[in-house]
Amino acid sequence: MRMEKLQSQKKSNTWKELKNSISYVEISFIVHVTEDIQKALKAVRNLFPDLYRDNVSFKKEKLWGHHKNLIILVKTTIKKKNFGHAFIENLYNKLNISDKDELSKGFKKRLDNKKMFFLRLDKQKAYLGKIKLSSIDPIRIKIKLNFFPNNFKEIINPNK
Repeated sequence: MRMEKLQSQKKSNTWKELKNSISYVEISFIVHVTEDIQKALKAVRNLFPDLYRDNVSFKKEKLWGHHKNLIILVKTTIKKKNFGHAFIENLYNKLNISDKDELSKGFKKRLDNKKMFFLRLDKQKAYLGKIKLSSIDPIRIKIKLNFFPNNFKEIINPNK
């Protein structure tokens, strides 16, 4: 009985509460001198739902690599609750089953004690309109949460 009560309490979260559960989403990636920055920006824009894709602005910072090569750090932060939730939901819905399984199995490793959830996505695949987890030259995503979820699905939809 007690377990059922706890489960029903979890399921009682509303859409409004969920939108308020995401404080912000920060997206960052680096562009090497050998890359076309416009293609890299397109790759990241492809992660966004169509409705929001053109409303994203980026900050660029020039950095110098170990071998004095130019590197551009590109960042954007989503602070609007509806926008942040739509972004996260879009990512999840476009992930393949094996990446969803990897998120599920490694969920706790991606969540720190400050309620930050970390993802890394393949920049090359994103350019092609696909979303794939990757740690090689990735698009880095930090999701600041207002609660500690038990799994990734709970971030997107607390009723499942």
